[in-house]
Amino acid sequence: MACWWCALRRKPFLSEQKIRNASDWKPGCLAGDLETAQLAEICAERRSSAMLSVRCISDAVEDDLPVPADVLLNPQTGRPNPLMLFRYLLGHPSCVTGFNKLLKNSRMAQVQLAKGLEEILPQLVRMA
Repeated sequence: MACWWCALRRKPFLSEQKIRNASDWKPGCLAGDLETAQLAEICAERRSSAMLSVRCISDAVEDDLPVPADVLLNPQTGRPNPLMLFRYLLGHPSCVTGFNKLLKNSRMAQVQLAKGLEEILPQLVRMA
């Protein structure tokens, strides 16, 4: 279960250290969801927008990013830049294994998220 206290601590999404300092996390927190905190804040400001977030975890806080965050995702768009990523991996072949692990874990999280949504979406539609 994600810890909302950790999610609401306004830390940047693209961080080289992946926000791993013990002081950044509430004791006993199993996960910190930083991206959703920004969306929740916008919904709270508008007060007319309900929000539900369902997330799957693809990596642990203590896992290092296999490539720099700004290479993995463009800081302005939040999207990958395949050419920049390819160039980086070509110049840093020791990072390829870690990047493959990240891809594998992300795919697994995507499958689990899809399964979870298949289970809860029909229930939410009935409640609406």
